Amino acid sequence: MTQHRIIPGFLALCLLWTLAVAVLPALAERPVDETRPLDPGGTLEISNVAGSVTVLGGSGQVEITGTLGDDVEELEIEGDGSHLEIRVKTPRNTRSDMDIDSHLTIRAPNGALLEVQTVSASIAVEDLDERLELQSVSGEIRAESRPRVLTVQTVSGEIHTTGASERAEVQSVSSLIELGEISGRIQASTVSGGIRVTGGSLDEAELSSVSGDIEVTTDLPAGAELHISNHSGDTILKLGGGASASFDVTTFSGDIDNQLGPPAERTSKYAPGKSLEFSVGGGSARVEIESFSGQVILK
Repeated sequence: MTQHRIIPGFLALCLLWTLAVAVLPALAERPVDETRPLDPGGTLEISNVAGSVTVLGGSGQVEITGTLGDDVEELEIEGDGSHLEIRVKTPRNTRSDMDIDSHLTIRAPNGALLEVQTVSASIAVEDLDERLELQSVSGEIRAESRPRVLTVQTVSGEIHTTGASERAEVQSVSSLIELGEISGRIQASTVSGGIRVTGGSLDEAELSSVSGDIEVTTDLPAGAELHISNHSGDTILKLGGGASASFDVTTFSGDIDNQLGPPAERTSKYAPGKSLEFSVGGGSARVEIESFSGQVILK
């Protein structure tokens, strides 16, 4: 019987290949560790195609850590202390099989003016209190901050924000918009996604949806104005105890369930529309709701 002898050099080569395959995924992600100065009130721009961008409020300089996908060309960092730009540069003709997922964690002074743009990368922001401009095509956006000005836009990525602001403008095409503990002047609109507002105290708000539900749970201080426009989704408004507001509610074909006052009346004996005008607590705030076919519920 023939005996096969394993050559020691070949055995060592096999072991080396096994180890190389095991560490390939780790080597595919290139680490990032950079620092740059940024003046108080300076602008920080960040762009990434795929992966994630996390920005945390801090003090002093900008600290950039994370990993770059194996097929990313480089991390471009340009500008000076007044205006700093961070870009994940990908190949011009990116293929679906390329590894371009890049995950950045950036600590920036909390007074920075922040602008973040992504395609499918998610965006998360915490503890920044000046101006936030966040845009993504399909990445989820989360902001847990109290910025002075907030602007958020997505096509299909969900939007979740928590924190007060003087002015906020939030837009989505087909995803949920969720605003928690928001205040000040608010504009939120979506086509086929819903809008949910919880907590906070609204001074002036315009909320609109074409086919998604709108649900608002908030306080309305004296002089506040709330305008809601909804085409085919339901509208639910929940106010805290002791609310003082006047209401003007109309629907084309949807029902009105008023748990705060008198029932709605038919606008015409020949049409299914309803209307409702009434006040509670002196009527110091103003609420206007227009709905086409969705139900309106006041609690």
